[in-house]
Amino acid sequence: MAAWFPFYFTDYSGKTEHLSLTEHGAYLLLMGAYYKTGKPLPANALQLQRICRAFADAEVCAMNNVLKEFFTLVGDTYVHYRIQAELEKSNDISKKRSNAAKKRHASADANADANAGAKAGAKAGAKAYTTTTTTTLEEKMPPASKRKQFKKPTLDDVHGYCLERSNHVNAEQFIDHYTSNGWKVGKNPMKDWKAAVRTWEKNRNEKGGQDRRSSAQQTFDKLTDIARKDIEQNGFTDKLD
Repeated sequence: MAAWFPFYFTDYSGKTEHLSLTEHGAYLLLMGAYYKTGKPLPANALQLQRICRAFADAEVCAMNNVLKEFFTLVGDTYVHYRIQAELEKSNDISKKRSNAAKKRHASADANADANAGAKAGAKAGAKAYTTTTTTTLEEKMPPASKRKQFKKPTLDDVHGYCLERSNHVNAEQFIDHYTSNGWKVGKNPMKDWKAAVRTWEKNRNEKGGQDRRSSAQQTFDKLTDIARKDIEQNGFTDKLD
């Protein structure tokens, strides 16, 4: 069944200028029925009259005139060769479009399957890599019980290390500073106090040996030293923390 059919008005009007209004109506209705069914019209007077809505004698006469002039009786059907050619052309175009669509869908499905396979392979590879990497890291990392735990140094530890390096870092200032901030370097817990001493040493050298503390901190430290010395001189054995 054709939902649409070509209508070349110039061709039509050139061949139907002599038709009456009733004959034009009969011809158009017969053409519409032909395209709608996609096959020749039945050579049955009653069916043809119903197609053309021809009930009066004049209307039946107009229908017969159109059939005689523009259609050919072949067996028990009326054939219109121009319409037949248009139908065949339309069917051929439809088949070509259908085949092209099937090829596109087949290609899209093949690409989808290939992409799915590639994604699955990539996912499996990533999973295997992650598992291997995690296992390797876990194997290389020592158990928590065997990891070196940070131990806070004593004043003597820091003083001895500073003497060993001859860096003139004040051991008491070092101990006081990190005791006050909970033994943290920035926001992270300290892992190696000797590395922190070396950092102080480096900063001191870069600033030409200048004291890195604020003026308030320097004043506080001086007062602490004076108080400690005073207490020690007066016979107190306990030192300020």
